Amino acid sequence: MTDVAVAVVGAGAAGVGVGLALSKLDLDVRILEREQVGASFRAWPDEMRFITPSFPSNSFGLTDLNAVTPDTSPAFTLDREHPSGEEYADYLEAVVEYHELPVETGIEVEAIQPLADETATTNADTASTDEHPAAVDGGTEAGGFLLETSDGPLVADHVVWAAGHFGSPRTDVIEGSEHCVHTSQVDSWQSYVEAATNTEFLLIGGYESGVDAAVGLHNASALLFG
Repeated sequence: MTDVAVAVVGAGAAGVGVGLALSKLDLDVRILEREQVGASFRAWPDEMRFITPSFPSNSFGLTDLNAVTPDTSPAFTLDREHPSGEEYADYLEAVVEYHELPVETGIEVEAIQPLADETATTNADTASTDEHPAAVDGGTEAGGFLLETSDGPLVADHVVWAAGHFGSPRTDVIEGSEHCVHTSQVDSWQSYVEAATNTEFLLIGGYESGVDAAVGLHNASALLFG
């Protein structure tokens, strides 16, 4: 027998949200997280606030833009329109606790292998990638998936990958990008400016995190150097 109907990899906003939605359909779900719930949000720079503003979108009671369930609101839960990463992670943990979601932390997913139909009912206790050839099409016709984890093998009918990219940024996108500092490597913009050898900074990217970094650097520089 398979161990679980759906394995969700990652317990951030996407993983918690989809895990709850699937559990409400009475599916057997397990959410695997290598660190803690909302770990990527907790790794934000201390001053980061420029995620999409959190508030119910109109008077008809539509869901808060940053909610992961239809009946919650980070804005009301946290009493913040622009929550910090730590605060938003606290909201996600509250959702997990209230709905008793099956989140397992400290579990690293090391490999995923699609299984052929005839091997789908093999229990993970005896499974190995050698015994289960991969489906040619990557899993559309497969009989489930074998997940190799730090806690042992797991067989799931379906896998939802919700690990995100913040915690493992690419440094090979453009030539020389290895000399840059990614937002995820900054604990605080003020500390970063204090340790810098000059007060001129070049930012690559102008979306939420880029604008947030610009504001954080500006405010920190103004505070330290006037």
